[in-house]
Amino acid sequence: MGDIDQFELRGAPGGEFSIAFRTLADSSTMMLRLDSAAADNGFPPQIDGVPGDSLFDRSTGRFQLPASGVTSLTVYSVDAVHGRGRYQIAAFPVDHRPERAAPTIAIGDSITNEAIDFPGDVDEYQFQTAANDTVFLTLAIDSAAAARLTGLNLILQSLSEVSNKKTPSPQAPGPGVTVGPLVLNPGTHTVSFYAQFDRTKGYVGPYRFSLSRHP
Repeated sequence: MGDIDQFELRGAPGGEFSIAFRTLADSSTMMLRLDSAAADNGFPPQIDGVPGDSLFDRSTGRFQLPASGVTSLTVYSVDAVHGRGRYQIAAFPVDHRPERAAPTIAIGDSITNEAIDFPGDVDEYQFQTAANDTVFLTLAIDSAAAARLTGLNLILQSLSEVSNKKTPSPQAPGPGVTVGPLVLNPGTHTVSFYAQFDRTKGYVGPYRFSLSRHP
């Protein structure tokens, strides 16, 4: 009754993390509060763990550690008198490089072995274009996972007028969503994938991505 648990998360100053949290089924609803030094990045200071949720259903989303490299996590029950029970916390360091595929791709490549592995995960790829290159970006996600979760974003950061192109993926089987044709200036471009909503039931699962040249 009235019990509070506090933990420290340590890492490199400015390092990115995402924390997933759930209350186990035989427990009362609990809250996880993130230290204000980390929450100042615009993410909510606390998340609720609802009994029966899976671990990936609720998370803080991405946040950065403060200059000290340390932030605190506090877990407490919503019911200060009768609240008790078990919970689960998982902290994930966020690396923007894909976990399985190469981070550098070329026009004509397809990525079929990559996934968003946890809420807040980001995969970024870089590719080069020459003068007058026109490309298509095609993205598809797993239909079974998408049936209960939100979609995946495709963000293009380029040197042309096309910047931060944001397209949620379809929540049905099929070839997915195609962005293009895009006429890109010569140089290096970055395409990023992350869950459309990574704090509440954001997409976690495999995706397929291809970069093709306009005929």
